[in-house]
Amino acid sequence: MDTKAAILEAFKELIVPELKSVTQRLEKLETAVGLTNKRLDDMNTRLMDQSRRIDEVRAELVGMVEKTNERIDRAHADLDKKNDELRTEFLGIIGKTNERIDRVHADLIQRNDGLRAELVEMIGKTNERIDRVHADLIQRNDKTRAEFHAQMDAFQTRMDAFQTRMDTLYQVVVKRDEHAKLVQEMMSLAQRIERLEKSIKV
Repeated sequence: MDTKAAILEAFKELIVPELKSVTQRLEKLETAVGLTNKRLDDMNTRLMDQSRRIDEVRAELVGMVEKTNERIDRAHADLDKKNDELRTEFLGIIGKTNERIDRVHADLIQRNDGLRAELVEMIGKTNERIDRVHADLIQRNDKTRAEFHAQMDAFQTRMDAFQTRMDTLYQVVVKRDEHAKLVQEMMSLAQRIERLEKSIKV
């Protein structure tokens, strides 16, 4: 056997087994890659299905959101309308209430003015009556004082006469009945003085 044949034979013995091993590994890799590709295809199909479902859900949610927004807009418009109606109604009520308050205020002012005028008139009449009563009382007091002074002067005159008479009686012998009469007259004078004092106090 020549050298070339020997080298080829040795090369076959070394390389061929490795090539077979590499081939087996490649086959296994191809199988694994095929399985991986299949799994990727399955995942891609699932992802596409999920994407489609997401798009459907998104479209459904967008529709729901749009409907909700429309409903909110309608509710907002309805609330604005009701608020405007309520505001108009309240303004009307407040206006009527203010008018009623103004009427009541004007009526109270008129009544107060009338009452004030009536009270002023009554007070004026009362003051006039008090002045008349005061003048009458002063006149009566002056008259009573004059009468009292006149009676006191008369009483003083009688007392002076009585004193003179008593002096005379002490100088002479007085009869018994005359003495009793004098005592009675003194008591009568004392009673009159007491009545005069009471009338002056009244």
